[in-house]
Amino acid sequence: MKLRGQLMLVTALVVVIPIAGWQFVKTLEQSLRQAHEQALLDNATAMARRLASEPEQPWSDPDDGLYVHPLDHPIHLDGHGAEWERWLDQARPLATDAAGPEARLLLAARPRGRLHLLLTVDGTTLVLADPDQGPGDRVEIVIGQGAEEYNLTLAPLAPGWVEASDADSGFSVQGNWQPRSRGWTLELEVANPVQPDRLGLVVHDVDDPIERRVRSKAGTFGTLPLIRSSETLDSRLERLLPDNTRAWATTASGWVLGYHDALTRSGNTTQAAPVLFERLLGDRLPERPSVGAHSARLKLAGEPDETQVEWMSTNRGASVVVMARAPVMAEGELLGQVVLERRADELLVLANQAVLRLFGSSLVGLLLIAALLVGFAVVLSERIRRLRNRAETAVLPDGRVRAPMDPPGSNDEIGDLGRSLSGLIERQFSHQNYLRTLADKLAHELRTPLAAIRSSLDNLSQVDSPVERERYRARAEQGCRRLGAILQSMSQASRIEEALATEGFEILDLSHLLKDYREGCEMTYPDRQFVLDNSSARAVSVNGSPDLLTQMLDKLVDNAVDFSRPGDRIRIGLTEKRRKVIVQIDNPGPRIPDHVADRIFDSMVSARGGEKPGVHLGLGLYVARLIVQHHGGSIRALALPDGTRFELTLPTVAD
Repeated sequence: MKLRGQLMLVTALVVVIPIAGWQFVKTLEQSLRQAHEQALLDNATAMARRLASEPEQPWSDPDDGLYVHPLDHPIHLDGHGAEWERWLDQARPLATDAAGPEARLLLAARPRGRLHLLLTVDGTTLVLADPDQGPGDRVEIVIGQGAEEYNLTLAPLAPGWVEASDADSGFSVQGNWQPRSRGWTLELEVANPVQPDRLGLVVHDVDDPIERRVRSKAGTFGTLPLIRSSETLDSRLERLLPDNTRAWATTASGWVLGYHDALTRSGNTTQAAPVLFERLLGDRLPERPSVGAHSARLKLAGEPDETQVEWMSTNRGASVVVMARAPVMAEGELLGQVVLERRADELLVLANQAVLRLFGSSLVGLLLIAALLVGFAVVLSERIRRLRNRAETAVLPDGRVRAPMDPPGSNDEIGDLGRSLSGLIERQFSHQNYLRTLADKLAHELRTPLAAIRSSLDNLSQVDSPVERERYRARAEQGCRRLGAILQSMSQASRIEEALATEGFEILDLSHLLKDYREGCEMTYPDRQFVLDNSSARAVSVNGSPDLLTQMLDKLVDNAVDFSRPGDRIRIGLTEKRRKVIVQIDNPGPRIPDHVADRIFDSMVSARGGEKPGVHLGLGLYVARLIVQHHGGSIRALALPDGTRFELTLPTVAD
């Protein structure tokens, strides 16, 4: 595996482990949450069906009314309202006909007990009635029962106990009226009738004790139905309600008719748990509306005739609850709804524990991966150090190569680097050997013409015959020409290397080039047969230099002519294969030895024997290889059963 792949694998492990853990925890939490939702919704649905099967239960649902809070303790009529503390935030504001004081009304009653009222008026001063000067602040009360309505007026002469009654109807109220710094409080008990079903009142505010004129009025301005919770519903909810749950039975508009609380308090959650729970849910939890045992009305989102489950946070995000709602239906008619609430503290604890376990396992995993990275870095540095030592061992301080370096066997980037260094050192070693033997090769090539020149000159000075003198002179001239040919061949190879850097390329048809070249060879070498074997039925386009390619063919054809006999057939083949073109030049001469085929294209290497006439420095095939490599191709020599083949491969150009 490549180093890039190894590093990407380690990086993927670092990223995937916590992501996979988080997804696992999230999936687990979703499963638990769905089970929690479904269980609570099933309970709500079952309770709604059970309540709907009991038609004697009243489900009256007025649009507007006065809610009577259930009392579980007696009220002391002292005019201060200490027993009403739990309901003060639900007091009903009374309408006013002018910019008058702010008046609020609360009602409460024990089961089958007397009705109690708490009336608070703020933003005014209590003006008491005076027999001489006239009436002061007063309250008109209207109580209805059945078809009857009873009216009374309370006008205190002094703070404290007040009462009023109607001898004809028996309607009577009593209570305590107490002033405050900016207002007053009236606490009343309806003595008779015990169970009224409607109530209305109007507050007459007299702000000026001199004029005693009513400045404003506040009240219900008519009677409103009294909405009472049902003791029967409370007991049925208690009987049907599962543990750790609380329930409300409400009308369709939300008036609470029954309530029971079976919640178990838990204090094992932290402020961070709901935040974590919200991250698992994926959304921020809404704050639960302020509802409880003393709520008069539940305001819930959605339609009352539909089942619904919603997660909410409570106590400023300190806890999480789930609320489920199911409609109470009887013969297709909506009677009311059952609302259940259950704490999700257990889910919070489970989610918190799961994330803590995830954090612990991720920490261990990251530590292991960190150790793996350190070990990986140590192994990489050790491999690089060994590669450096091997390269320094292979090359002497003066730059000479001691011996070729064995290439590493690994397939990653360090292995590629090692093989590149090994190849570079091996080429340097070969070039070093070439330079070491160059002097011997040149001496061998120059020794014969120099000896011929020296012996001819020596003999020329010792003979007098014109014929002999001409023979020795011609022999010396032949040696000079041979020396000139050697220097010309060396100069030609040098010029070819320089021309490769500046020669421009063009798109050319290689099949057409070979056809013209074969015709030229027939004129240049009339004693040889040249055959063009082109297997491609279309033009073969390559990107190259026509002059350089022609020079390369000259070197190969000259070599084929030198190793063939007059009348022999020299084949020039052209084959196109996989976006490459293959050119073959076959001659029926001797087979190239196997030990020479691999280095025949090196400089100053020749396979000719001493019997071959002419100057041969082993540069022709070396120049041919330079030209082929400059065109992005390759060349090789192959031994055939009846001769030798030179095969070169060049890349083609798409049409």
